[in-house]
Amino acid sequence: MLADTLTSEDGFTLEQWQAFVRGQASSISEYQRQLGRRAQTKFSNHQNWIWTRRLLEQSSDEWVAKMVADCFPLGDLVHDVCSGAGADSVALGRRGPVHALDLSPIACLLCESNLQSNRVKEFTVENNIAESLIVSRHDWVHIDPDRRALGDIGSGKRTTNAEYFMPPLDIVLRLISESQGGSVKVAPITQADESAFHKCAMGSHLFHHIGKQYVSWGNSVRQQRWWWNIDRFPSGTITVSTMQTKNVWNHWTFEDSSRATQEHFDRIAETIPPTARFIGDTDPAVRAAEAQLILSSQRDCKVLGAEQGYFFTEALPSMNDPLIQWFEIEEILPLDRKKLKQYLRSQNIGVLEIKVRDAPIIPEDLRKEMKLSGDNSRTLLVARSGKKLIAVIARRCVS
Repeated sequence: MLADTLTSEDGFTLEQWQAFVRGQASSISEYQRQLGRRAQTKFSNHQNWIWTRRLLEQSSDEWVAKMVADCFPLGDLVHDVCSGAGADSVALGRRGPVHALDLSPIACLLCESNLQSNRVKEFTVENNIAESLIVSRHDWVHIDPDRRALGDIGSGKRTTNAEYFMPPLDIVLRLISESQGGSVKVAPITQADESAFHKCAMGSHLFHHIGKQYVSWGNSVRQQRWWWNIDRFPSGTITVSTMQTKNVWNHWTFEDSSRATQEHFDRIAETIPPTARFIGDTDPAVRAAEAQLILSSQRDCKVLGAEQGYFFTEALPSMNDPLIQWFEIEEILPLDRKKLKQYLRSQNIGVLEIKVRDAPIIPEDLRKEMKLSGDNSRTLLVARSGKKLIAVIARRCVS
């Protein structure tokens, strides 16, 4: 994370933050209560943390941070570079020594406080630039580079171009190459650009040894990670990690090179046949990893319309699949709003979950148009079948 000045984006100075950490009452107290309510979705023990708004927004949540930390060897030192307020530092510190480093003095102050309040025993916090860090071959690194393009600092915009990372990509890769290995957290749609890697010392070597991971829970892709020398994420593989319940993870791994074979593209069907009995909505991390076709091949399903389309099948699929939510098809209609509204009324449907794929439809606007009333609930999946949009009315399958 880029260094702020000695005033955070929330308008409080370093001195005010220092006074707050020492326990002096101030306007930050009410501000922290407000942020604490927002932090409840990210941390079960949210009362043990202090934040700035931006550091909270950019932090890993508790469950992802723990899953990531558990991938590092127990007891080894991990350098948490660009630590922010310390969400990953705390998780890493619960499995072994952690050294947190950030360019922002306010972030470092909050990180140290959070490490202490969460009872991490062995840690150090350093306010410095990543370029200053010296690592040994026995250490590991965890890096969360700032992903705002240089021209967009202060705008809140984020870049998916690795060449604009701060610290720069060559520094990130130097730290990886000089240590045992580790992880770099990037945006879900960031591409590992081979040309950008080749501009860096050791970049060409490291590019071909990445194990990629896409992480989701709560029907949202939380982050992508690049891993080196960690057994769970072998070189040249992609892993999709989804959380079904709190801290219960499913990891699906496949070879990166297997995504674009003709066999897989043959799985795409232009239209959905009337014999289709089930339609499936894949986890968003599967789509972020561009793994729809390989998953459809493994599950013996067809993909509707395009590579990122819904799955469908005539056979009864597994209802316990952590990567696909299945729905039993009741009706397939053209997306004619008048006829759709009549159908929903005839079926006494008052609650309608709406999913849209490859169509210029805003679910909430469509729901308002339907003027729903009734006791039944269904799911409406809008998709493209051939040149037309269709409305698939379905019942969610329960395992």
